[in-house]
Amino acid sequence: PLQHAIGALGFSPDGKVLAFGGADRQIQRLDVEIGQLIGTPLLHEGIVHWVGYLNSDRLIATNSEKGLILVWDIRTGKRVGPAFEHRADLSTIAVHPEGKYILTGSHGRMAICWRIPEPMEGSLDDIRLWVETMTGMEMRAHDTIAPIEPERLLQKRRKAADERR
Repeated sequence: PLQHAIGALGFSPDGKVLAFGGADRQIQRLDVEIGQLIGTPLLHEGIVHWVGYLNSDRLIATNSEKGLILVWDIRTGKRVGPAFEHRADLSTIAVHPEGKYILTGSHGRMAICWRIPEPMEGSLDDIRLWVETMTGMEMRAHDTIAPIEPERLLQKRRKAADERR
């Protein structure tokens, strides 16, 4: 028996794992064949109302009483990308069959289609280089963001192009 009420259930695409969450403000995964919990619980900021897999065994999306849709990488237990906030009274959530979009709807006659970002693979340095060359911005001391000087940006773009070959 569980210690808290369950407010959300969702099967993985292959049907082998059940994700669930509720009043304990966490999402857990259960291997349905052997009946054992898998991995570390994903800690939520509020009571969990919805959970769904995003067409893979890697990403799940959740919603809590705070109204935020969060996307998680279940291998790392970390959130992926920004939270999606449906500011109206959220009443329904649907996932696109390919897991690329989440659609939210409200009693207030509002529907929003959210695009799910693709997770990036690679080292932190590779990802940082990609972000810098795409945005022309870099993270500096004390978490400040500033434009990259044109000559340095050109060097970074050349380096990124060389690494792709």
